Amino acid sequence: MILSINNVIKKFGNFTALEINDLNFEEDRYYVVLGPSGSGKTTLLRIIAGLEFADAGKITMLNNDVTGAPAWKRDIGLVFQNYALYPHLTVYENIASPLNVMKIPRNEVIKKVNELLRVMELTDQAGKYPNQLSGGQQQRVALARAIIKRPRVLLLDEPLSNLDARVRIELRDYLKSIQREFKLTVIHVTHDPTEAMALGNNVIVLHHGRVVQNSSPKDLYNKPNDIFCARLLGTVNIISRDDLKFDDGIDYDLCEIRPEDIKITENGELEGKIESVQFLGPEILLNINMGNYHIKVSLDKYNDKYYENETVRLSFNKSTMNFYKSGKRLEKILE
Repeated sequence: MILSINNVIKKFGNFTALEINDLNFEEDRYYVVLGPSGSGKTTLLRIIAGLEFADAGKITMLNNDVTGAPAWKRDIGLVFQNYALYPHLTVYENIASPLNVMKIPRNEVIKKVNELLRVMELTDQAGKYPNQLSGGQQQRVALARAIIKRPRVLLLDEPLSNLDARVRIELRDYLKSIQREFKLTVIHVTHDPTEAMALGNNVIVLHHGRVVQNSSPKDLYNKPNDIFCARLLGTVNIISRDDLKFDDGIDYDLCEIRPEDIKITENGELEGKIESVQFLGPEILLNINMGNYHIKVSLDKYNDKYYENETVRLSFNKSTMNFYKSGKRLEKILE
């Protein structure tokens, strides 16, 4: 275990920003901390980094207690949302700066910087200044500067949020490949569920400063622990038992099913009217009025034969449904 957080509490005045009982990070894995604004994501990252200190609890890194240790005594790299590059230094000089502070011999600095310039595809940008680079290039420079010391843990604070959609997808691939190549333990904070699922070996969901789920992206999507986690990961249909009754023998308040697990069939058990048809590129999303509630159905992008005000019948893939009592998921499923 490279990093452990035990019984950590952080307060700002009377507000409890973070309350983590046990959270462990293994070597050579990509962790994503996911949650909305105010959930405690950045506070957690800053406490791991040593930029904030916990009011209670213990942080252990490589079997050493670093709870009160300053940032420079922790074997970490940190990449901020706004890049935080030195504007008066070139790309080469920005990347080299941590090694120069450590008084590393010049020939070794040149070797390490050139290697990262190659890996980050920045060799032809080495002599430029940050204001001459695109947002994606600046973020790659910030990433190179953070990992040039080969930190055991790399912390990323919303590293893709300032970039446009195309560059975000490209840099996602970079981040994953860099983590694998340098065998880093990465802890990446984001509010973007797609980003979290694309990158994480584990996704840690925070809500009101507490961990509500820590699992693989697949389990988080298919078996969310509670209604909050279900809603966090994109479009989902959540229906009360009063509106959708099954002869199931399950004592539940709400059931949940993803739009892609509902099919339009001639003999479907439920009937509704299409209120809107949205073409979203990879899929077509139908919003269907069922009387007391609405259902969203996802279709293949080529399945464009349905129109507004058309009446259709729906069939549910019941084995993919989740059932909740008092907001928590029940283990039992329908076959």
